[in-house]
Amino acid sequence: MATGCVPSVDASSATISRAPGSASARESSAAPIRSASFAQRRSRRAPVPASRVTIVPPRADIEAHITGTVWKIEVKVGDQVDEGDTVLILESMKMEMPVEAEDPGKVIEIRCEEGQSVSEGDVLVVLE
Repeated sequence: MATGCVPSVDASSATISRAPGSASARESSAAPIRSASFAQRRSRRAPVPASRVTIVPPRADIEAHITGTVWKIEVKVGDQVDEGDTVLILESMKMEMPVEAEDPGKVIEIRCEEGQSVSEGDVLVVLE
């Protein structure tokens, strides 16, 4: 590099400028710096065949709205429930409180058993 030159680099190109007061105050420009972004490299990959794609259905968790004991389970795995159907009954302070499905779906998992103590927010039943 010649005396009096100040390197300057920006994101698109590299340039060298002469310091003010030099004999020739001209600017030279190098070729732009280019690199394929991750998205561009990824887009060159072959698409995934449909036979390898797994579609995961949305899930809905039914949670305990109070702390209590599971008194009775009204559904079993595989049952279809509609919005508002009672899935189980909790007992709290000698009162029976129904726990209802907020969304329609198929019962894929029951995470409690009759007589079990549960806390507010515990997932009791999972719907698909």
